[in-house]
Amino acid sequence: MPAEAIRDVVLEVNRVPGVSAVLLPGDFVGHELEAIHWCAEELARITAPTFASLGNHDLVFDDHTVRETLACHGHTVLVNQSAPLDGTLWVAGLDSAVFGRPDPAGMLETVPLGAPCVVLGHEPWLATLHRQPLHLAGHTHHGQIRLRPLPLRYLPAYSQPYPEGTYEVPLPGGGSRWVHTGAGVGSTTLPLRIGAPPEIVVIDT
Repeated sequence: MPAEAIRDVVLEVNRVPGVSAVLLPGDFVGHELEAIHWCAEELARITAPTFASLGNHDLVFDDHTVRETLACHGHTVLVNQSAPLDGTLWVAGLDSAVFGRPDPAGMLETVPLGAPCVVLGHEPWLATLHRQPLHLAGHTHHGQIRLRPLPLRYLPAYSQPYPEGTYEVPLPGGGSRWVHTGAGVGSTTLPLRIGAPPEIVVIDT
């Protein structure tokens, strides 16, 4: 995505009223590591606090550069770590399942016992590693190019079992948790999206 497109995304995000945090589940770079510099700078224009996890594309190049650049622009980067959002709710981030080392126990090490946690994990499969009430993923682009109503056929590794949209997942012993796999706002391989429009997801609790 060009910088102008990221700028438009930021403008749309800032138009949403009453946002307490913006959660970014990874893939800040595509084919050029240098893109992280302008990407992090543009995302720093978001007026709400930002929390980020890393995606597989971020780790392909140099995850340290991606992490440090995001942090230098004021973004809280969570790789198997957690941070408080307010007095009761926490945000956590898992490392990428593709090139990283996800550690769900380490991710929750600083979270008080019983405190609810929103988990960022780029690949949807990461939601199977924990039982926190909400997991937010990306990675699949909802297929990016698809002919509806045909089902999704070509997806990257670790896209299952939650390849697109919102899922209510029953918990053993009763109750449920939620997983949402967003379409994201960019593209990969081809700068084209058909039948899988980009999206900004608003979660109202």
